[in-house]
Amino acid sequence: MGSGALTDTPQSLQRIEQEFAQGKGARAIVACQRRLAVGNWRGIDARKGTNMRLMNWVALAWMAGAGMVSAQQGPEQGIIVTGQGSIAAAPDMATITLGVTEEAASAKAAMDKVTEAVAAILAQLDAQGIAAKDRQTSRFYLRPVHDRRPIEDGAPPRITGYEAGNSVTVKVRDLDRLGAMMDAVINEGANDFNGLDFGLQDPKDALAEARKAAVTDATERARQLAEAAGVKLGTL
Repeated sequence: MGSGALTDTPQSLQRIEQEFAQGKGARAIVACQRRLAVGNWRGIDARKGTNMRLMNWVALAWMAGAGMVSAQQGPEQGIIVTGQGSIAAAPDMATITLGVTEEAASAKAAMDKVTEAVAAILAQLDAQGIAAKDRQTSRFYLRPVHDRRPIEDGAPPRITGYEAGNSVTVKVRDLDRLGAMMDAVINEGANDFNGLDFGLQDPKDALAEARKAAVTDATERARQLAEAAGVKLGTL
């Protein structure tokens, strides 16, 4: 046998295998590790497969140990449910998105008309008592306007002018003044409206009530499922 071969006798290997058979796997693993540490992989076949059988025992023991650890660390069994909760509350704020759209023969003229109208709208919002933090301009755009007549002889569409636009999002915290504010901005040139949403200035309390309702709903769903499954409902 070449140098570095394992030096265990068949009797010692048989004893280790007997320990595995008797359920003493942990002690057998330690013994295997000690014996494998003094040798190397050369000459494994010199004893008619005895050492190879030892290696297989070690692999099986480690796999069994890994399975036991996995079982111990696995997730606990239980019932997983999703609850829903909703609360109705009277709104105390409105958010409106309005804007100005203008056309002109040149790009500059279209932009100037929009800029002038938006400035007048912002001034009117000041007069209506809308704070600067409650208004925001956005979505400024400029694009060409093409001739809508049919194209002949493959010629490209002819540009007849330019369209410009700008949007303003406004929060109205006094709903009694919403109608007057709308009339005022329309008179100043607002001609594009993209939505009116009602909401709460401070939704914290309503959200808390909705969460409580969702937990109550989830608990009831879990109780029903546990009762149907014939098990006892534990802690949440």
